[in-house]
Amino acid sequence: MATWGRRSFLAAAAVLPALAARCGPGDVEESNSETWAEPQRYGTAGGRRSFAVRWTDSEIHRFKHREFPHFHRLRTNLDTRYSRCRQSIPRLQAGPLFLRLKLLCTGEAGRTLFTLGLKSRALGNWAFSLGACPTHGISFGIKGWQILVNAADPWRERTRVPGLDHRDWHTWVLIVPDAAGPARIYCDGRYLMDLKQPITGAQRDKISREQNGRHGSVQQLVPETPGEEDYIFLESRHPGQELDIDGFELSTRAPATARTSLPVLLDLDWELRGTRMVENPLTRFPGNPVLDKTDVPDPSGRGYGGFNAEVIRDGEGFRMYFNGVNRMSQAIGRVTFGLYHAFSRNGTDWKVTPATPVLNTGPPGSWDAGSLGAAGVLKEGHRFRMWYGGYVDRLQQGRAGYAESADGVRWTKPDLGLLRFGGRQTNICFSLQPGLNSNEYELPVEVIRDEAAPPERRYLMFLHTQGPHGFIVDVATSPDGRRFVRAPHNARHYAFDEVPRNSTLHAAAVVLKEDSYWWAFVGHHEPDGGGYRMRFTGWATEPGEKENIGFGLWTSRRIQLEPGGQSWEQGVPRISSVLEVGSEWWVYYSSEGSIGLAKVGRHRLYGLALEAGRESGEMTSLPLRPPGRTWRRHRLTVNVSGLSGGASLEAELLDGVRQSPLEGFSLARSVAIERDGYEAPLRWEPGGAQLPDIPKPLRVRLRMTRGKGNPQLHGLYVRPVDGR
Repeated sequence: MATWGRRSFLAAAAVLPALAARCGPGDVEESNSETWAEPQRYGTAGGRRSFAVRWTDSEIHRFKHREFPHFHRLRTNLDTRYSRCRQSIPRLQAGPLFLRLKLLCTGEAGRTLFTLGLKSRALGNWAFSLGACPTHGISFGIKGWQILVNAADPWRERTRVPGLDHRDWHTWVLIVPDAAGPARIYCDGRYLMDLKQPITGAQRDKISREQNGRHGSVQQLVPETPGEEDYIFLESRHPGQELDIDGFELSTRAPATARTSLPVLLDLDWELRGTRMVENPLTRFPGNPVLDKTDVPDPSGRGYGGFNAEVIRDGEGFRMYFNGVNRMSQAIGRVTFGLYHAFSRNGTDWKVTPATPVLNTGPPGSWDAGSLGAAGVLKEGHRFRMWYGGYVDRLQQGRAGYAESADGVRWTKPDLGLLRFGGRQTNICFSLQPGLNSNEYELPVEVIRDEAAPPERRYLMFLHTQGPHGFIVDVATSPDGRRFVRAPHNARHYAFDEVPRNSTLHAAAVVLKEDSYWWAFVGHHEPDGGGYRMRFTGWATEPGEKENIGFGLWTSRRIQLEPGGQSWEQGVPRISSVLEVGSEWWVYYSSEGSIGLAKVGRHRLYGLALEAGRESGEMTSLPLRPPGRTWRRHRLTVNVSGLSGGASLEAELLDGVRQSPLEGFSLARSVAIERDGYEAPLRWEPGGAQLPDIPKPLRVRLRMTRGKGNPQLHGLYVRPVDGR
C-alpha cells in the first residue's frame, strides 16, 4: 500500500472543531450530504491546544490529560479496567480509510500498551493492540514482549515487531480498504501484518468464553459503545501508563509526501506488483587493507595496529582519526590508547602522520587519564572539532570530551566550564547520566550536524553506553556542539532480535545524514551464539518535521561484512565510518588491527527487484507533492542498476488522487531506460523530461523488464530543471 509523508501527518487541520461539533455522539447521518473536509489532523502546524475538543473520554473510563508544547499526554487511571478516548468522525460511505497516529508509550509489565481502532457502519470495526511482556509465559507466551495483536482474533493473528524499542516515538498506520478487509498495519513505514477480519459481536462473545473473563481484556470490550456513529478510538489498560500523542491523521485517501528524494527503504512508499524489496551487500575494495597494522606505530612493540577509524574529507583530501597504542601502562597492567591521524589524497592510500598520537590521554588524576576511545570529527569552516571518549585510571568509567584544532593535527582540550572532575574544570561535554543504563560509560561514536533541526538540536551525538542492563545506543543533542543533553526518547535498548534481549547493542551507531533520511550501521551481538555483527538500517522524516523526531524501526535482513577470507581480516569486521564520495558510499572498517574499505552505490543497499520467475513487474510510488506551485520547473530521475541484456525501465505518471494516467505521460509514450544510472531522467515522447504544468500531487508507476539482466530500482528523485 502507498502512504503519505510524515509532515502531512504532523500538520493540523482547522476543520476539526467544526467536524466534531457536527458529528457529536448520537448523530446518525444516513446520506453523504455532509462534505468531509479532509484530511482530519491534529499535530504540529494546526496547534495542539484543542486535543480535548477533538477527542472525548469514555464517561467511566477516562484518561488524565496534560498539554505540553509539542505533544499531548494521556495517563491511564489506576482504578479502572482501562482508559479510552475517541474522536467522532463524519459517516463513512466506503473505503479506503487511512488512520495514522504518532505516539510514545512505555511499559514493562505483561500488559497491552495501547489499542488503536475504528468503528464504522460502512467499513466495520477494526482494532489492533501492541503488547509488552518481557517475561516468559505471561499473556503472550514465550515469544517475547513486542507483539502486535489483532483484536478480532488475538490468539491466532499476531506478529513480533523486531527492531521496535517502545521508548522511542513511533508512527502507526492502519489502512482499511473496505468492509471485507484485510486491514493492514505499518509501523514507521514498515509493513507488520494484516488484520484478516473485523470485530463482530459473535467474535467478542467467543473470546469472552475462551478467556473465562480473565484480565478484563480489551479484546472483549472493543468496540463496546452503542449507537450508530462512526469514530476512531485509543485505549490502554496498563495502570498509570502514559501515552504521549505527537499527531494524528484520518483520511479517505493517502496524502502526498513532501520528500523530494524517495530511496527504496519504506514499504509504505511503494505499491508492488511482481516485485519485491531486497537488501544488497557492501563490496570490499580490492586493494585492502588501505592501512595495514604494520604501518601503525605501536610504542609497546606488540603490534596492536589501529581501530575505530573516523574518516572525513576536506579541501586537501581525506583525514582518518583512529585509536592506536600510546603507551604500556604499569598502573593498569595493559596498553592504553590515544588517537592517531592519517592522511590520504584519494581515500585509499594512507600514511600515518605524525608517528605519535595527535590527541593523548590527560595527566594523572584527570577524567581521561586512563585511555582514549573512539572519536567523531567535523570540519566547520577553518576549524576542526572532535568529540572523543575518555576513561579514568583503571578504565572503570568513560565520558565524552571535546577538542579543537586549526589544522586537524595539533589539538587542544578547551575548558568548557560545564563539568568539574577532581576539583578542576574540564573539557567534558557529556558525562555519566543517572539511571540503570548509563552509569559506567557514555562514549561518543558519531556526531551529526543537522541543519534542518531546530537550533537547540543542531548537533546529535550517538554514544555507546554501558551499564548494569547492558549496552545501549544513547543519543544526546546540543545547540553548539559543546553543551549536550540526553535525548531519552531516542535511546535504543534493543536491536534487531525478534525476541529482544539485553546487551545486544555494542559500538553504537555509525550514521550518515541526508535531507530526509538517516542511515546507520549498528553493532549487534547476534543471538544463539552468532557473535558480533554489523547491520544496516535507515529511517525517514518529512521536510519540516522538527518535533519529536523518532529513529524508526531498526530492521535489517542482511549482516554486513562477514569475516573475510584474507589473513588480515579473520576477525569480525567493525564498521566505524561512512561517507559519501561522488555517487558512492565509502565504508571504513577495522579487523585484526588493520583498516579496510568497502563501497556501495548511493542508496543501493536496498532495491526493488523482480520476483523470482517474473519477466516483468511494476512499482508505484506514493503521491508526491510538487515542490513549487506546479511541476513545470522540475523533472524526475531514477537510481537504477542491472540494466543489461535487454532489461529496461519504463514510467507513467498518475493522478495522485484518482490514480488515472495523465495525458501524454502514459507507458505507451515512455522512453525506456536501458542503461544503469544514479540520475537517469524519466522521459516521454514527444516532450522529453518536461513534467506537466499542474499543481496537484502525482504518482509514478514504473514497469521493470528483466531481459537477461538483474534490474533493480534504488530510488526516485524530484530534481529542479536548472539543477539547483
